[in-house]
Amino acid sequence: MDSSPARWADVPVGVPSEVDTVVCGHTHMPFARPAAGWWSTRAASAWAYGSAGAHRALLGGSTGAAVHPRRTLFDTETTAQSIVDPNGYPGVVRWVDDSVRGTVSDVEAHVVFAPRDGRRQA
Repeated sequence: MDSSPARWADVPVGVPSEVDTVVCGHTHMPFARPAAGWWSTRAASAWAYGSAGAHRALLGGSTGAAVHPRRTLFDTETTAQSIVDPNGYPGVVRWVDDSVRGTVSDVEAHVVFAPRDGRRQA
């Protein structure tokens, strides 16, 4: 998820200066953006934030660090049923409807997560 510029400035503490791309995890929304003088990317996510499909990034390029977003569509209904059928957890159907069958826009996700980072909602 995106964060404020001040928070991004703290991320590369202790990272060698020759590193020009940082790959983040556990953000759920794929992205690639410049941040505090270096590139930050969330390379992979199967969560449907922004657009349907499994997202990943191809890193590298002939001109230095480059981030090339990629997306693969998959059968969401088969995936949803493979989670629901063997699962007795309360609320699993709602979670699958929201997280597998549904697509949350990037704007909706930012509105929800921004306050957790100290940013105002958009």
